[in-house]
Amino acid sequence: MSEPSQASNPCALIGIVKNPDGTITRDPTRFPCVPAAPDPSPQVISKDIIVSDSTWMRLYLPTTALRLPKQKLSPVVYYHGGGFITGSVDFKLYDDFCSRMARELNVVVASPSYRLAPEHSSRRRTTTERTL
Repeated sequence: MSEPSQASNPCALIGIVKNPDGTITRDPTRFPCVPAAPDPSPQVISKDIIVSDSTWMRLYLPTTALRLPKQKLSPVVYYHGGGFITGSVDFKLYDDFCSRMARELNVVVASPSYRLAPEHSSRRRTTTERTL
């Protein structure tokens, strides 16, 4: 029997493999990840903040806030894409987008991570994550 094509296997399109126990394995090489950028050379500083043992967020601050400390900046919360089964705050695609948004709109961007399904059902959220 031949292997199913990607068209008939949507999991293959997004780089995941379904395991017999109901969990999935994500391809860690599918999307490049980048660390936070504490160096203000790209006109934005970013920093990772740990929220709980399984969640964290990345904050983005335009460097104009350092030059004008009394200026108030609007906050923007950005939830990364991925249909709640794939994706991460530190994917280069989302990191670049949040950096650009902070720089061009002159806002503070908070991009929280979240636990991914199916391993973590939304019904089993912790109290900390419900308050975010």
